[in-house]
Amino acid sequence: MSQLNTVLNELLQIVPRYKFDSLVSEYKNDRYVKYYTTWQQFITLLYARMKKL
Repeated sequence: MSQLNTVLNELLQIVPRYKFDSLVSEYKNDRYVKYYTTWQQFITLLYARMKKL
């Protein structure tokens, strides 16, 4: 079975997850998060921007 990479997946590969997580930890962005993490918000905004184009 062949594997298909979506456009969203290819855009997410540009941003290294470990670097993103280290910045989130450094600035304590997820300090009061209960459900919707910074990474999930980033994916949502990226998808919304992609849909707008």
